[in-house]
Amino acid sequence: KQWYQRRVREIWNGVRTKVMVVRWHPEKEHILAFGTEEGRVGIYDVNGDTTHISSTYHEKSVYALSWGYVPTKFPDDPLKRGLYSCGGEGTILCHRHKELSKPAVNVNSYLAAENKYKSLPPGRTAVDWSKTLLAVGCISGCIDVFQAPNL
Repeated sequence: KQWYQRRVREIWNGVRTKVMVVRWHPEKEHILAFGTEEGRVGIYDVNGDTTHISSTYHEKSVYALSWGYVPTKFPDDPLKRGLYSCGGEGTILCHRHKELSKPAVNVNSYLAAENKYKSLPPGRTAVDWSKTLLAVGCISGCIDVFQAPNL
């Protein structure tokens, strides 16, 4: 950790592979999420100088991150933010910010069950949240939009 001319801070804390994507928490500006080339998702606390890595990881590189509502599968906190990640294998996972040691929710499976898909949806390529809308890019070229909190 070094500040360069008081403008840039270099961070390294246990990340041993290429970082592919970063995303600041929308309300807690000291929380920085990252996804790696090897499929890992982590959260770095700038104030506490700590890094936490999710126990659930992707099979391929992580290309997209977005903070959004956690699925209602977590009834105790249906409107708190989770960290959504999309990996190169086409899977979206939702990680609970303060409980990265617990398994992440497979959002593809969750969306298929909640929306009663008759067949498996196409591979997912991107994920992004607005305040209450979840946009999901697909390998087929379509974009699916879901509304929180039920998705």
